[in-house]
Amino acid sequence: MLRERFDFSRESWLAEHLVADFNTRMETFEAGVGIQRVHPGEVLVSYHGGKVTLPLLTPAGAAELVAGKKYAAVSCQMQQLALSRLQAHDPAATMQDVYRLIAGRQLLPRRGARGSRSLPDVKRTPDTAPRGEINPCLLGCHPLVRTDVEGFVPPEVKDSILRFLCQEEGCSPARADAILEALARLREQYCPKTCALQPGQAVWIGIACGDRQQVEKATAFRKQVPVIVTLHTLPELAVFADPHLNIAMVNRTHQQMIARMATEAYLQSALLSTFDLGFLVMRQQRTVADLITAYEQEHDLILPTPGSVHDAGRKLTHKRRIIQLHLQGMLNQEIARLMHHSPEAIDRYVSDFHATLILYLYDVPPLLAARVMRRGIGLIREHLALVHENFPDKDAVKEHLRRYDAKLV
Repeated sequence: MLRERFDFSRESWLAEHLVADFNTRMETFEAGVGIQRVHPGEVLVSYHGGKVTLPLLTPAGAAELVAGKKYAAVSCQMQQLALSRLQAHDPAATMQDVYRLIAGRQLLPRRGARGSRSLPDVKRTPDTAPRGEINPCLLGCHPLVRTDVEGFVPPEVKDSILRFLCQEEGCSPARADAILEALARLREQYCPKTCALQPGQAVWIGIACGDRQQVEKATAFRKQVPVIVTLHTLPELAVFADPHLNIAMVNRTHQQMIARMATEAYLQSALLSTFDLGFLVMRQQRTVADLITAYEQEHDLILPTPGSVHDAGRKLTHKRRIIQLHLQGMLNQEIARLMHHSPEAIDRYVSDFHATLILYLYDVPPLLAARVMRRGIGLIREHLALVHENFPDKDAVKEHLRRYDAKLV
């Protein structure tokens, strides 16, 4: 935000110095007056009559991941750090308390790779479940209204920062004031006060819904959005305290938590990847992806993730659902609203499907169709499967295309 608003360079030393200096001074002041905050990557929990912030991913842990350290090792470090924080509140705290609060899967013994990732069977969609369009109420989402985003800067911090900007960097007083106000607002957005959160809520940083990955664009420079998500509720914690807990119960509960957090983030204009959600529930990224797929199939909906909204990764499920709605006669604008996509994206999916239909009419092999359309072979096969499911013969395909003014020989 500082780079965009105040025209700092992409890797501005001044911007980084200002943020670090401002945060250091504010932390010193707030520690003296008893103000506590929840930082990105932390969850606020209720423990033995008090409130404690537990780490899910620290900046140091994120740096180790970037450097190549294994997810399991970093996750273990976070759990050990969480234990130390609980013990600072109550010396009798154990690792079982940590597992119950932030790492429910660890409460069960491991039975090999296959057993550790066993997923619940996909059952008939319940009558009360959301269908197609995500219903935040049925997912247990809570409206998150951020009203404390202006921030307060004590005189000693304000004077020091303004003096540095005006005397050493040559900023005008008006520009220096604007920078200071932006720093205060960013601190409130990214590090809300503990009193602003409910137990079970976590602060995370997602990628803006409107930001699309570019090949030359590092994640650090993408548009980020701080969000508050509900990691767990009291009924969910009760599941992890159940003496008869099994892997199916853990997976079901994690599916519910993941669906809610992905939706809450989306309502705040951000997207959480399977990597983000993995650290939030302390599960492997691949397992989270499988849990999401099973949940979407069971409830007949698509959760808002980079894979479904930005077409990141290899997710095809949402494309299949979009084409199914198109074949049912739904307008592209309606599909866009229902599936949380832009109208342009829906137009593109439908256009690709029509192109596949035309090539199918002329018996173009799938591999050649993929080259002609410059699309992946997986997408072509998905489209062809839909063709065989929805059209009895080629005459039906021609009739469908003629509705969209296709000129066929």
